Amino acid sequence: MSMFELIDSLKIQVVKKTTIWLQNLKLKIQNFGRVKTRVSPRFIQFSDFFWCDKYLSILGYSVIQESQVNENRQKNLCFVTMAVSVLYVALLMFSFVLSVLNLMDGDNLFIAIENIALSGAVFLLILEWYLLLHNGHEKFMKIMAKVDEHYPHNGIDQVEFNTEKYLKWLKIITRIHLVLTWSAHIQFPLMPFLHQIYGWMRSKDIAWEHVMAINLPFDTMHPLFYWPKILYEFWLLLYMGLIFIGNDMLYTTLTHLVTMELNNLAQIISEIDWDDEDEEGEKKAIDEIKKLSGIHQQLIEVTDELDDIYSPLLFINAFSCLLMLCTIAFLTVVSKISMISMIFLIIKNCELKSGGGHYFMIKYTISVVAIAWKFFIQCHFGNALTDASLKVSDGVYKSAWHKASSKYRKLALLFMMRAQKAQKITGWKFIDINMETFYWFIQTAHSYYSFLSGVYDS
Repeated sequence: MSMFELIDSLKIQVVKKTTIWLQNLKLKIQNFGRVKTRVSPRFIQFSDFFWCDKYLSILGYSVIQESQVNENRQKNLCFVTMAVSVLYVALLMFSFVLSVLNLMDGDNLFIAIENIALSGAVFLLILEWYLLLHNGHEKFMKIMAKVDEHYPHNGIDQVEFNTEKYLKWLKIITRIHLVLTWSAHIQFPLMPFLHQIYGWMRSKDIAWEHVMAINLPFDTMHPLFYWPKILYEFWLLLYMGLIFIGNDMLYTTLTHLVTMELNNLAQIISEIDWDDEDEEGEKKAIDEIKKLSGIHQQLIEVTDELDDIYSPLLFINAFSCLLMLCTIAFLTVVSKISMISMIFLIIKNCELKSGGGHYFMIKYTISVVAIAWKFFIQCHFGNALTDASLKVSDGVYKSAWHKASSKYRKLALLFMMRAQKAQKITGWKFIDINMETFYWFIQTAHSYYSFLSGVYDS
C-alpha cells in the first residue's frame, strides 16, 4: 500500500468515526428529558438545572437522574481524592511552618501566605464534598420533588408569572460563575506553563516549576516528588472546579426557584377578589387561601431544609473566603507590579520569574474576583429569598379582605402574621446570608489586608 492510499484510508476512518460520534451526540441531545428522572423533564429544561447537575453527575452524585452509569465508581474515586486532599492540607501546613521559620528569605513570605490561602480552599473543598454530596444527597432529592410540585409547568402560567425573567437571570449568573471559577482554577497550572514556554523561547532551556509553591526540607524538583505532586494538583484543581461550580449552582438554582415560587404565591394571593354579593365567590376565595396557605407552609419547609443543609457550609465558607481574599489581595499588591508593568516586562523581553513579585498580579487577581463572586452570589440569592418571603404578607394585605366575612379575615390574618416572619438562609444561625453580610465581608477583608500590609511595610 502506497503512502497516498494509507493517508486516504486514515481520512476515511477519521471521517467515519467523527460522523458516528456526532450522530450519537445528536441522539443524546434529542433524548434529553426522556431519561428517567426524579422530577419532570419540563422543570429540568426550563429551570436550567441540568447545567449544574451535569458537574455533580461526573462525581457520581446526580440529583435529577434516578440511575447513572458508573455511579459507585465515580463516588469511590471522589472519596479517594478527598482522602488524599486531607494529606495535602497537612503538607501545606508543614510548608507554612517551615516558611514562617525562615521569613528572612523574601520568597518564604509569599510561600507562607499562599499556603494559608490554598489550605483554606482545599479545606472548603473537602467540607463541600462531605456536607453536600456525601451527607446531603438524599435530602436534595426530596427538596427537588417539593420544588417541582409547585413549579408552573403550564405554558400559560409560565407567561403569567414571567418565569422567563427568572431563567434569564439564572443563566447569566451561571455563565459568569463558570467563566470566573474555571479561569481561577485553570490559570494556576497555566501560568507556570506559559513561563516555561517563555523561558524556552529566550534561552532554549526549560526550567520546571511547581503549580503550587510548597517549602519542604528536601529537593522538591526531584522526579520522585515533582511529577506525582504536579499530577495530583492538576487533578485537585479539576475536582475543585467540579465541586465548587456544582454545589454553588445547586444552591443558587434551588434558592432562586423558591424565590420565584414565593413571588408567584404573593401575586396569586393579591389577585383574590369577588363581587360583593357573590357568596359562592367568597367560598372559593376561602378554599383558595387555605390551599395557598398550605403551599406557603411547604415552601417554608423547603427553605428550612435548605438552611439545615447549607448552614454549616455557608458559615465556614464565609470565613474561608475571607481568609483567602485578604491573603491573596495582600500577595497581589505586595508583588509591587501592575498589569501595565507586566505588559512592559513582556514587551522588553525581561525575565518573568515565578517567585515573589513578578506575575502575582495576573495569577491572583482572577482568584480575588472569583472568591468575592462566589460569596456574592450566595448572599445575593439568600437576600432575594428573604425579600420574596416578605412579599407574601403584602400580597395577603392586597387581597379583597376588606369586603370578606370574618372567616376569611381570620384566615388572612393568620396567613399574614406567619408570612411576616422572614425566611432566611443562615450561616450556622450566627450570620444571615444576605447583602449586608457581603458588605461586612468586603469591609473585614479590607481591614485584614490593611493590617497585613502595615506589618509588611514595618
